[in-house]
Parts: sequence; C-alpha cells; structure tokens
Amino acid sequence: MDITRQTVEHIALLARLKLAPGETEQLAREMSSILGYIKKLADVDTSDIEDGLDHSRKHKVWAEDEPRPSFTTDQALSGAQEQETGYIKVPPIVG
Repeated sequence: MDITRQTVEHIALLARLKLAPGETEQLAREMSSILGYIKKLADVDTSDIEDGLDHSRKHKVWAEDEPRPSFTTDQALSGAQEQETGYIKVPPIVG
C-alpha cells in the first residue's frame, strides 16, 4: 500500500503537525515502507505457533483486586493547583 502526499497531509492535520517543505514526500515514502514491512509480517504463517497472548490466563500474574483505604476528597485536592466544585481543574488540551 502506498501512502500518498494527501494522506500524509491529512495525518499531519489530525496530529496538528506542521511539516517543513519536503517532509511530506519523505514521510510518505517512510510510511509506505513501514506498511510494507507490516504486510510482510501479516503474511507470515504462524498457524503452528502457540498463542502467547494466553500466557496470563495460564499463569496468574495479576494480584486480586482488594479494597483498601484511599485518599479523602480533601487530601486528593490538596495538591491541585486549581480546583472547582470538588474536582481538579486542568487547562483544556485542545483549543
């Protein structure tokens, strides 16, 4: 799959990136190359390989959830720079 200049420009817009002149074409080539490697990996026959994702079910690696004492609201808010009606107030991420 080839990544077009338009695709790179769209991704840059979504990621709020400003690309320098010439970067668009370079990124298109690099992204196409990466997708080529991913395609090669997707084509590898792994039918005879045991699924490693099941490891955590075979071996208990997680602790049980147990309730335990936590901070009070006042304690949790005590370190906040700004708070409003019992919540920590943070600046907006997307303007």
